Amino acid sequence: MLIDPSLEVLLTKADSKFSIVSMVSKRVRQLNAGWEPLIKVGDLKPVGIALKEIAEDKIVMRRDNTPKEANISESTEITESEQE
Repeated sequence: MLIDPSLEVLLTKADSKFSIVSMVSKRVRQLNAGWEPLIKVGDLKPVGIALKEIAEDKIVMRRDNTPKEANISESTEITESEQE
């Protein structure tokens, strides 16, 4: 059984298998909620559609590279009990 698109192709679109699974699951939820496919569907199910969209660069991985320290509000104060 051949998988189309192949895992090798998908791994060039994301940095890990986990990222691919995350992208696919989010896109499947969107498709199930009524969003339009970005490719010609044919007889594909939502998972197949999402995989093809990723392989064809219709869906791309986006990362938020903001350091966690930057998310801390400047107005945050450390109380004396937290310093001890």
